[in-house]
Amino acid sequence: NELKCRFSDSCDVNLETRRHCTYCRLKKCFSVGMKKQWIRTEDEKLKKRRQIENNRRIKQQKATQLISSINLLHDDTSKLSMDEWTLLNNITYSYDQRACMSTIATLTLSSSLITVIKFPVHGYVNWKLNVMTDLLAYFKLIPEFQQLSLDDQVLLTKLNLRIILPMNYCLIHSVIKQSSYIQTIILISDIDSNIIRSSTAIAQTFNSFIQDPLIMKLMLIILLFTTNLLTLDTTISFELIQLNYIQHVQLYYTQLLWTYLTYKFGEYDAQVLLMKLTFKCLKMQYNVCEIYDFIRKNVDSDRVQPLVKCITHL
Repeated sequence: NELKCRFSDSCDVNLETRRHCTYCRLKKCFSVGMKKQWIRTEDEKLKKRRQIENNRRIKQQKATQLISSINLLHDDTSKLSMDEWTLLNNITYSYDQRACMSTIATLTLSSSLITVIKFPVHGYVNWKLNVMTDLLAYFKLIPEFQQLSLDDQVLLTKLNLRIILPMNYCLIHSVIKQSSYIQTIILISDIDSNIIRSSTAIAQTFNSFIQDPLIMKLMLIILLFTTNLLTLDTTISFELIQLNYIQHVQLYYTQLLWTYLTYKFGEYDAQVLLMKLTFKCLKMQYNVCEIYDFIRKNVDSDRVQPLVKCITHL
C-alpha cells in the first residue's frame, strides 16, 4: 500500500527499466505467480546481506589458502626450478641403475665368499675393480662429463676416483643394509689394525648423511669435478685442458647442492651440514692416504689389474 507508481501504473518492466518503478515491478511479479510471503522483511534483507558478506569472506579465505598452497610449490626459499628437479631425479635414477644395483650383486657375492676365503693385499685391491667399473659407467652418463675431452676424463678419474670410492661404498651399503664394506677387510690377511681402524672411520664418516642419499650423490659429482681432490698427495703432476669448464661445472653442482639443502633443512641447518660435509671429505683424504700408503708398500703391483693400478696410483 505504501508503494505508488509515479507514472501511469503501467510502466514497461524489463531488464533495463526494472529499477525505474518498484510498484509496477512488484505488480508484474504478482501477475506471474509470486506469493506475498516471498517478499523479505527488512530484517530478512539484513540477514541475507550478512550471509552474502560472510560467504564472500569465506571464499576469499579459501582463495588465499589456495594461493599459499600453490606458492609452496614455487617457494622462493628453495629456488629449485622444474629443470633442476628433473636433474635431481635423473641423478638418483642413473646412479641407482648404473653404480648401485650391479655393484650390490658383486658385494653380496663377495660378502658370502669372504667368510671362507682370505684375500691377500693384492686380492683386496683387485676386488675393487667391479665397483670402479660400475661407478665409471655412471659418471659417463653425466652430460657435463661427456663434454670433456678424453684426456680430461681420464685425468679427473685418476685424480679423484680413489677418494670418491669410500663415499660410494657407504651409499651402496645403505641400500643393502649392511654395516660397512669394511667388515671384509678384517678378514683379509696381512692388513694391520691401523688400516682396519682407518677403513672403519671412513665407513662411519658419512653415516649421518645416509638418511638423504641425494646429498651424497651430489657430492660424488662435485668431488669428481675437483681439479685435485687428494691434497695430501704432492707426487702427481697434471694439466687439465678444460680447466675453466670443469670449475664451472663443479660450481654449478655445488650451488645445486646448497639450494637443495636449504630447501630441505633451512638456511642455518644447511650451513651446518655443508660445513660438516666439507670437513668429513677432508678427513676422508687422510684416511684414504693412510690406507693406500700401506697398500703401496705391501702389494705386488704386477698382480694388480691395470685399471685398478692406474686409479689407485700403484
